[in-house]
Formats: sequence, C-alpha cells, structure tokens
Amino acid sequence: MPLLVYPRQGIGAARLGDSPGAVRETVGTRVESTPAYERFGVRFPARDLFHGGALAVHYDRDERAEWIAATDPLPLRYQGLDLFQAGADAVLAHLARFGPVEEDVEEPGRAFRVPTLGLSLWRQEDPAVLKKALAEAHGEGERRSLRGDLARAAFFQQVAVYADE
Repeated sequence: MPLLVYPRQGIGAARLGDSPGAVRETVGTRVESTPAYERFGVRFPARDLFHGGALAVHYDRDERAEWIAATDPLPLRYQGLDLFQAGADAVLAHLARFGPVEEDVEEPGRAFRVPTLGLSLWRQEDPAVLKKALAEAHGEGERRSLRGDLARAAFFQQVAVYADE
C-alpha cells in the first residue's frame, strides 16, 4: 500500500508538528532514533528512521517534526502519481499543476522545491552533467557506468515535506 503525501502536513501517518512519541505511535513500525547533537559547530537535529531508513523524520529544538522524507523504494503517491516510479520530468510537470517548481541554486538539476506544497525533491545526479560526461568519456567501462548513472538520474530518490522556514 503506497504512502500518501499530504502537502504541508506529512507523509503517510507521520505529521509535521508532532512529537517523537506521537510520530512513533502513528507510524507504528520499528524505529531507529538518533538524538540531536552538535559537531564542529554544526547542529544535527534529532531524527527517527522507519522502514529500514526509507522514512526519516527530523525534529526541531522543541522536539516537533519539522521535516519528513521518504526515499525510494517506498511507494509514494501524490494526486495519483507515484513520485518514485514516474520519471523526474513527469513528476515535475505533475507538481507544476499545483504551484511553481523551483530549482535549488545550490544543487541545480538535482534538487527542486514546490513551496506552495511545502515539498522538496532530490536525486543523486544532474542528468545534464552526466550527459556531458558521457559525451566526453573515453573507455567503454566509463561509458557503461555513466549510462547506469544517467538511467538512475531519470528518477527522484527522495521526496520530503517540510515546515515553513
């Protein structure tokens, strides 16, 4: 059964603004928890991982869910479209029906946001960069590897719902 995306609210049973206890109770699967910590002056939020890490919930300083992300291979749907099985271009076109899609300036070609939905999408590689590398590749092994990377880059690997910043 696919998890559903609820814009500005959550993914599946996990809801933004909920406490860790409430999220754990509603998601109802085995959880791996990491408390908040700081390293080298950078704060890392407390988080819970469910479904073997395929569903992540990050908590703010007040211990409220502020970011909920699903990763492939979880089946994830929004308005009838599986966001991991459909190609990235089809997903972006689908989401553009609900608000403007913004490309992340720090990760062009890889990360996108739909602010009106409080939704972010991410893929590991930028297809344009891979296509350029493929055109310049020298060996068959390198080309084969790049073709595999390019095939994976056609799909998103992570979709997240976030609280307003």
